[in-house]
This record gives sequence, structure tokens and C-alpha cells, in this order.
Amino acid sequence: LRKIKAGGIGLQLENEDLSTAAPWETTHLPDTEWTTAGAGGDQHMGLLREIAEKAGFEVSLWTCTGWGAPVSPRISSFLCRSIERQTHRNPNPADGEAYYQLGMALRYQARDEESYTTFYKATWNQAWAAAAYLALAEIDGTRDQWDVAWEHLRHSLLLDQHNLGARVLRVVAGRKLGRNEDQFLEESLALDPLDAWLRHLAGREWRGDEGIRLDLAFNLALCGLDSKAAELLRAGDKSCPMQLYTLAWIFERSGHRDDVARTREMASRSGHSQCFPSRLEVLIVLEYTMALVPEDARAQCAIGNWLYAKRRHAEAIRHWQAAVRLQPDNAVIWRCLGIWLFNISRKPSAARRAFSQARRFAPKNSRVLYEFDQLSKRLGVAPEKRLRLLKSEEELVSVRDDLTIEFCALFIQCGQPQVAAVVLAERRFQPWEGGEGEVLRQYVRAHLLLGQQALAEEEASTALNHFQMALQPPPSLGEARHPLANCADIHFWIGEAQALLGESSSAGESWKRAAEFRGDFQEMSVRSYSELTFDSARALQRLGRKREATSRQPSNAQNSRHLPATACRETSD
Repeated sequence: LRKIKAGGIGLQLENEDLSTAAPWETTHLPDTEWTTAGAGGDQHMGLLREIAEKAGFEVSLWTCTGWGAPVSPRISSFLCRSIERQTHRNPNPADGEAYYQLGMALRYQARDEESYTTFYKATWNQAWAAAAYLALAEIDGTRDQWDVAWEHLRHSLLLDQHNLGARVLRVVAGRKLGRNEDQFLEESLALDPLDAWLRHLAGREWRGDEGIRLDLAFNLALCGLDSKAAELLRAGDKSCPMQLYTLAWIFERSGHRDDVARTREMASRSGHSQCFPSRLEVLIVLEYTMALVPEDARAQCAIGNWLYAKRRHAEAIRHWQAAVRLQPDNAVIWRCLGIWLFNISRKPSAARRAFSQARRFAPKNSRVLYEFDQLSKRLGVAPEKRLRLLKSEEELVSVRDDLTIEFCALFIQCGQPQVAAVVLAERRFQPWEGGEGEVLRQYVRAHLLLGQQALAEEEASTALNHFQMALQPPPSLGEARHPLANCADIHFWIGEAQALLGESSSAGESWKRAAEFRGDFQEMSVRSYSELTFDSARALQRLGRKREATSRQPSNAQNSRHLPATACRETSD
């Protein structure tokens, strides 16, 4: 055959990989779009590629198809192509990153022989040598070749003596070889007294959530210390599904097959509260689980969460759809479907139905209530209707700061700022990422409105008190005003109250302060103008500086034109 050179050409190695040929409704569960039929296709795919290359095919992209999660050699292919280009004229590239990353990709495909050779090539480049030697030592550990691992770790630490991963593994290797590593362990702990693995080796208590325990277990397993990893996970929280799935996977790896089914069954029955799949190793564990038990709804949901977080949305939705068919009363899965339907599929009505199901099956879940309300806001549901729902769930609302703030905002929108002010005064808020400025914003709105109502009733002293409270928020809000924040609105209204009280000099000073504000700080960024520019212009008019006030109008107009084109800010998925 004539060789096909690279140049935008791809070659499909396999069709329907790891999948049945006709998984439709007539042969499987109703509405099921695919079903896996096995695992371990890496060697098969590698052999097909070898055959293709021997036949003369040389392409940029090797592909395969499959309804579930087929083996994809794309990453390895891209890295090989990068190496090809770097070594076209020189066998030793200037940068060893492609070799190192290829070695990691091969390791995750259980192709340790190939990854070992590739990591060695990465050691040619000093920038990647320390990391490559550490990776080699990890593979040595899986082969029980601790003397070789020791030598590789020596090279790694010569290049990066503060690498805690290499230090930890050196302690393990030294103990395996009968050496006393206590002093080295103490020196390492001095570098990072909180490192969980170092403290574990020293026999000391280590603190952290179950995610840190899972990280430590994976680190142990990567070095071939399966029994230590299993021991660690056995001592963990039995309600954490990812720990149990990983424990079952480790049992399978180490030949304890009698414990696999029992542990996996425990995982499938555990709760969602401690299930946060994030590491790449977790995907390997979940794919292993799905290959054996595709009817495990918990695993289907977890792998969907992992894929969605990596923006592999099309694959994620297949797993979530399978999960909800297997467990239709699971609120977490309905919540995930609702997010996908709104954010990705752009089907707001279907998203609302999905969240309604989530509310139905988890009526006391405050997060689901908060997200349901946020969806209602995005869909333009009337504030009065949203407020009625939250008032009927007031006890649930009180569980969350973000939901309480939305509760206050609705009271303000519906003309009840006095209720919002009471709620804000009685609660101590904790700052949260993504909510910067939200508590303070509602506090200021409530007191400005109360002050304006008092002004309308000619109660100037009461109004001034509310405006001054808006200017000096209490510590219980959990946040202070940013130094660059625009306070033109507050100072303008203080001036209005002072003018009504006959304090013309003080009113002039307040309006002058309002007029001096330029720009604003909102949503953690500096802005040239905001809606508060209007209050600066009004203050200038009160001061008789009408020409300057008019000059601010282009900024107001520009801000008005800018707002409709501003994308809605998305909260965390």
C-alpha cells in the first residue's frame, strides 16, 4: 500500500468499540441509546494502530467510534505528532514536555512498558527530568523494584530537592530496602508539616476531608502499594461512594475478588453528599465500574458529573439520562439534568420540569431550592411568585446565606424593604466565593428605600438615620465596602435629608462627595461607569453645576447600551 502522509488526514481504527451493534429499544431497555459490552480495549486499539502503521498508514489522528466511552488514542496521537515535529532534525528535543505528557497518557492507558521508555526520554531535558525520574520510580514500585526506584528518586531529588512527592516515595523505598529514613522524614515534614502522606508515614494524625484520603489512596496505588491504599480506604467514611468504588477497583487489581462485589454494592447504595469525582484516576475507576455493572445509577451519575466538569457535555448527558432511567426518584440526577438542559441544550422549559422533579424528590434540600429559584429568576418568573415560594419554605431558606440574600432581594423588589432590613440585621453572614458584595448590596438597597420612604413622609431625621446606616454597614454582614466602590447614591440621599432638615452647608458637602465619585468597583472589577454615575450627575445639578452634570450623560447612555449585551453571570455548576 502507498503510505498516506499526515496532513489533516485521520484514520478510524475501530467501529462500535466496546459497544453492542444494535442497542436500540427493540433489544435493550426502553429509550436506552447505548450499552457498553466490555473493557480493556487499549491493547486491542494499540495493535490495530501497529497493523495500520506497518501497512503504510501515517496520519495525524487515529480515531475510533463507540456509543459509550470508547478508547481514544487522540491524546497520545497529538503528543506523538508533537514529538515528530521536534525531533525531525534533532533526536533530542529542546523541551521534554511532550515526552513526559506522553508517558503520563500511556500510564493512564495501562501501557507501563511504553511509558517507562518515554519517561526516560523526557529525562534528557532538565526542566522535566525531576518529574520524569519520579514517574519512573512510581513504575518501579509497581514492579517491586525498589532498588531501581531508589536510584531514580536520587536523580529526581538532585534536581528538585523540595519535591515532596519524591521525598515521600524515597522514604517508602528506603523502608522497603531496610534503611532508616526517620531523619529524612523529619526533614521533609519540616518543609511541609501538613502534608498528609508525610504525616501518614510518620504515624501522625493527619487532618483533611475524605477527598484528601482518596488522593492519598491513589498516590499509594500509583506506586504499587495497593494493600496500603486499601487499608487507608477501609478506615475512611463508608458513606463516601468514590472511596468505595476505588476500594473495589483496588481489590480487583490486587486479586481480592471476593471483596469486589460487596464493596461495589456498598458504593451504589451510599449517598451523594460526599461524591465529588475530580481526578483523572476517578474516571478510570468509574469506567471500570460501568464496564462491570452498567445498571449502577450512582456510578452513571458520578461519571456524568466528571465528564460535565471537563466540558464533555455530550458524553455527560448520556450517563445522566441512563442514571435517571435506572433511578427516577434521585433528585441529584434530576438537578444535573436541569443544569444541562438550561446551560447546554438551551431548553428552559425542560430545565424547569427537571428541577421540579428534583424538588419533588428532595423537598428539604436547600441547594435544590436555591437553584430552582435562580432558574425561575432567569426565566423571568414574577418576583411575587418567587417570594411566595420562599416564604412557604422559610425554614429551608434560613439554612443558606445565598438563599437568604435572594429572599431579602425579593422582599425589596416587592416593596417590603423593612422586612429585608430585619432579616439582614438578625443574621450573621459568612463570605462565600462568587457572592462578593451581594449581602452589602441588599443591605444598602433596603436602607436607601426605607430612607426614601421616610423622606416622602417628611420624616427627615428617620431618613437620615437610614442613609447613614447604609454608609456604615455592621460587621455581621461579613464584608466591608471596597475602597474603590462608588457611594454616590448614599451621599446624594444624605444630602437630600440634610437639605430637608435645613442643614444646607452639610447637604452641599454630601452632594459634593457624591459628585466626586468616578467609576465604580462591581463584581470584583473596576469599571469606568455604572448606574451610580447618574447619582453623581444629580448631585452636580443640586450644586448648580449643570454643565458638568450634562457631561456625565454620555457615560450613562454608554452604560445603558452596554447592559443589554452583557452576558448573564453563571453560578457554579
